[in-house]
Amino acid sequence: MSATNDLPPPGRLISTGSVSSLTISFQFGTDSSEILPPISKVNWQGSIEGGNLSLEVSNVVLIDSNAGINQDSVKIYWNESLLLPIFYIDYDAPNNPTNDYVAYEINFAIGYGDQTENLAPRVETILWDEDPRGSRGTITTVPPPTNP
Repeated sequence: MSATNDLPPPGRLISTGSVSSLTISFQFGTDSSEILPPISKVNWQGSIEGGNLSLEVSNVVLIDSNAGINQDSVKIYWNESLLLPIFYIDYDAPNNPTNDYVAYEINFAIGYGDQTENLAPRVETILWDEDPRGSRGTITTVPPPTNP
């Protein structure tokens, strides 16, 4: 989230299914440059037996409304090398003090097909900053898949 974005998040860049936005303002407190953690909802879609299982991830992230980014600037990285999948939400803008944000809804899916040996019980989603102390994340429990 720096203006230069020299250090990309770990993992591989994945395509974003959809991004939509809404401007919101907090009416209390002073402006803050603190990064707010994402809100995440994660579900399994499809069936194990059908071999068409996918992990659907929906996130809401709050980004400074003056950052000047557009929906195409938001990128998702997936670090699939760990037992607990980690998704990094990255954008290129400075982190300025504010109380006015744009809420971006970011949805994507990861296909697992019939690879169901190590289905993740949780995923971590991180709003990425080059400085790890500035990054904010959340761990979300994934309900087990159901078979129709």
